[in-house]
Amino acid sequence: MRALRVILLLAFGVLLHAGSVVVCQDNPTASISEVDIIGNTSFTKRELLAVIEARESSWFSWMPGVDPRPLVSSGIRTDVLRLTRFYRDEGFLSVSVDTVVEAQKKGMRVAFLVTEGEPVLVDSVVVEGVSERFLEGKQIKSNSGERLTRSRVEEDRLFILAALRDLGYVFSTVSVNTGRIPGTNHAVVQIVAEPGNRYRFGDVIVRGNRNVGVHTIERGLTFRTGAPYRQKRVRDARLQLYRSGAFRSVLLAFPDSLARDSLVSTVVTVSERSLRSAKLGAGYDTQNKVNGSVSWTHRSAFGGAQKFRLAVDASAVRVEGRVNITQPYVFGSRNWMDFSMFVREEQKEEFRQTELGGTVTFERNIATRTTLSFEVGPRLVDFNSDSLFAQFATRFTNDLRDDFLDPGQGVFVQLFARQRGALFRSDLELLEFSADARWYRPFLMHSVLAARVNGAIIANLSDGGQVPGIERLFAGGLSSVRGWGFNQLGPKDDRGEAVGGKSKAEASIELRFKLGRYLGAALFLDTGNVHESFEAFDLAQLKWAVGGGVRYLSPVGPVRLDVGRRLSFDRTDLWQYHFSIGQAF
Repeated sequence: MRALRVILLLAFGVLLHAGSVVVCQDNPTASISEVDIIGNTSFTKRELLAVIEARESSWFSWMPGVDPRPLVSSGIRTDVLRLTRFYRDEGFLSVSVDTVVEAQKKGMRVAFLVTEGEPVLVDSVVVEGVSERFLEGKQIKSNSGERLTRSRVEEDRLFILAALRDLGYVFSTVSVNTGRIPGTNHAVVQIVAEPGNRYRFGDVIVRGNRNVGVHTIERGLTFRTGAPYRQKRVRDARLQLYRSGAFRSVLLAFPDSLARDSLVSTVVTVSERSLRSAKLGAGYDTQNKVNGSVSWTHRSAFGGAQKFRLAVDASAVRVEGRVNITQPYVFGSRNWMDFSMFVREEQKEEFRQTELGGTVTFERNIATRTTLSFEVGPRLVDFNSDSLFAQFATRFTNDLRDDFLDPGQGVFVQLFARQRGALFRSDLELLEFSADARWYRPFLMHSVLAARVNGAIIANLSDGGQVPGIERLFAGGLSSVRGWGFNQLGPKDDRGEAVGGKSKAEASIELRFKLGRYLGAALFLDTGNVHESFEAFDLAQLKWAVGGGVRYLSPVGPVRLDVGRRLSFDRTDLWQYHFSIGQAF
């Protein structure tokens, strides 16, 4: 029946094709009531609708201010070309696309009639211009028996080109030729490489800098004069220069006119950001209540891209003033040093303290998104001279998420350890370890499946055996187990006030999906526990919560409203409401 319908519509379309244009011209106010695609078997209707511009009029087009989708003949012809190009890029070289425009009660129905034909398959792939040793271990995506697609062929070309440039062939070129075998639906893919000469990094020429010195930019490069040319080092150098925060744009070029011998000069062209800037921000969420921040930044305080920053952050649970000086490229392009002083007043339930301190941090950028840092600094609590102590901390972070504010794919791992009180004869000495892992993957119907697991433990190393309330671990809140209020999950005293614990375990799984361009929703399951001993990691004692929420997908990140309900018994309210900007994790 479907085949007969396609044949009839094709025949009918030939008769009406010219008339469809007349309908658009004679009825300039005609609107599109339905868009259909017929004859497609290799791709879904949803995939093909994403290729074209024609859309059905909204159900709300009868409302004031909501216009229906107009029927424009030139737009329909362009959509025919878009569908044809899409199919040919996917290997259907004999595809044909026609249209039928029919009048309906509420507008015009536009149907695209697709005759796919047989796809062209890859018979073999031939790589010329390089040795067999070069190809060892390299996987070509255009495999024999698969469809001949433009995307795979282009990926193969760029893959060979990048591999050559990583071996020092700066000005290599790679071209692709495809030839169809007569009388068959098979084709031969010919990849032709012209490596040229092999080079080493030569002199560095810096252009465009005004406030950042040339030597600072040279220290930010991940290669040195005389080193074998590697394309990866060029990409890393560009990222390291961006990480300083001093540049709006960074371009590394290798003009052919400079490649006269085995050394190739590098032209680094930068565009600097504004030397000074000030920021003022304010917000509200159910955890911090009204909060705000103000900061002033100088991006090259001493001419070497040193970032000097003054900042004040204030909320209902924390007030902090901080001064930072960050020096990039210390003993290498991947090393950073940060010096900071701060005064902070923090509250955790009924525990409150004021802390004055400073920190010296050394950070090593192991890879593009992997860092390891070490920090040390003195602290003074409540301005009491007998509360002076020193803190040592180390942090490892591997962030492979595709988006910081609203990730849709990737992983995030962070490990943290700190030791407090080993110096200055502090009466309180403790050791803390924590770990946080997050995972994101695309799921059904353009949704995202997100998961998180984190935990922490604190060990008291002093004779007293007690951990101060401000140092204890808490759980519950808008970024924790959402069935509980902020810091309300865990041990409580006789008055029902949370007192925290020495161990904490949390886990969440969340399904995020879009309801439109600016609206989203989520369903989540959270679990966790806080305990005085290590029993927080006992699976039998975990507390559970389930819920959902809506998201407004704003340019600054999702604005979310979550509702969580406890599945585990607790003396307080079963329902909790959380409002904030940004995803829970």
